[in-house]
Amino acid sequence: MCSQLNLIKINTYGKKNILNSTCFNCQKPLIEGKPICPFCFAVQRNSYSRNHLFDYLEQYFPTKPVEKERYINTKVQITQRDYDNILVVSIFTLGIYYFYYLLQTLQDLNDHWYHPHGRYEVTTKNDTFILMVILTLTTFIGVPFIQYVRYEKLRNHLLKAPPMENQDIPIKGSKIFWIYIIYDIFFVGTGTMLFFGLSSIIADWFFEFITASITAVFFLGAATVFTLTILSGIVLIMLEKRWQEIFNDHIAYHYGSPMKKRKYRRTRRARKLRKNTPKISDENITS
Repeated sequence: MCSQLNLIKINTYGKKNILNSTCFNCQKPLIEGKPICPFCFAVQRNSYSRNHLFDYLEQYFPTKPVEKERYINTKVQITQRDYDNILVVSIFTLGIYYFYYLLQTLQDLNDHWYHPHGRYEVTTKNDTFILMVILTLTTFIGVPFIQYVRYEKLRNHLLKAPPMENQDIPIKGSKIFWIYIIYDIFFVGTGTMLFFGLSSIIADWFFEFITASITAVFFLGAATVFTLTILSGIVLIMLEKRWQEIFNDHIAYHYGSPMKKRKYRRTRRARKLRKNTPKISDENITS
């Protein structure tokens, strides 16, 4: 009879709790919406589901990570950079401006993430300070690690972003990493061959060694490795220009401006990746 009555109890905070049932274990009244008896702590499994119990416990003993609201600032303007001009300035400054360009693009990736994105999209944020320290201490030796971050961040983001017309995908970060490693090996090898070639000439002057054949081998090796350095550098320039164009197109998409028409069409690899990635409409983008 008592279980059929709706009782009202005023707690110490002055709030009213509706008691509409009794505990099956101790027969004392229960508070509505609470699957655990406050007197004997018995779980009311006949009245509440397992999911309801877990949701109730989550309020007092949280186990799920709390998702913080992401800061969004559409006033952050991202520059669409022209890689041809960057290449010319980098050549005249003996590569110093190129290091500055790498840090600029890392900051562009950070600023890009402050624009509205969906929860399903992969972040492009990175630790620019740590990467700047690596670049400062190691110069060209640390460039492969920075390139890995740049390419991998943009690639993973575009694979989860809403599909865009004629949008290409950059190569994997691991591939650009090893291409830069090979370039660094060729670059160091060229300098090493030239050093030993000049050393053999100096040794011939002071010690009158017959080093003509040895010198020829070193200089021929230097010319060969230098040629490989130039070829690998051309490949890197093409990949870098392509990365910047892809990023510029994505920024144009955020700003709602039309993308520039490129000479290249969407590659077969990009179409295959898009085909295997679930399509997400723009309506799912949360501000």
